[in-house]
Amino acid sequence: MSLTPERQLKEWQAGRPQCPNTDSECCPDFSCCKAELLAPPDIRDAYIAATREERLGLVAAKANRGTRLSGYGNAIVPPLAAEFVSAYMAISDCR
Repeated sequence: MSLTPERQLKEWQAGRPQCPNTDSECCPDFSCCKAELLAPPDIRDAYIAATREERLGLVAAKANRGTRLSGYGNAIVPPLAAEFVSAYMAISDCR
């Protein structure tokens, strides 16, 4: 039996994601399809308390997290990092 969107959100907030709802929608973080995506309780609570516009921002921020993390990792340039570490060690007591 499918849940109403409102009931689905209550179940999701309680940490019991289920899908689809009567509108054929998944949970906001898609944890009903992939359990490891379940947002922490504070994020779920914030989503429930948010306005529609705020909810869109929360979902977009979560979706963009992987892209940001990948970009941060790609920002490390090994030769530059080695030069930085060498310079730091030259002026510190790390020798």
